[in-house]
Amino acid sequence: MLNCEACIQACENGITPDEREKINQPNGLVLEHLNRPCAADLGVLTQRLSGIYELHGKIMTDVGEQLQHTDNTGKITRNY
Repeated sequence: MLNCEACIQACENGITPDEREKINQPNGLVLEHLNRPCAADLGVLTQRLSGIYELHGKIMTDVGEQLQHTDNTGKITRNY
């Protein structure tokens, strides 16, 4: 999940995939009861994932538009 968020942030800031932060540890989500996820934790996770999916959807919509609109040199007319 943190890698998805880092990828979206990189895209929004014009950072290439090679330059963006890579995350190897699953931190960033605190459980209400240590080692015992509960419904409230699932709610936090679901809300966070919905934000990721929303931003990813916007990016993919833009990518789809870019793929359809090129200038006469074949280059994409819009860049991040």
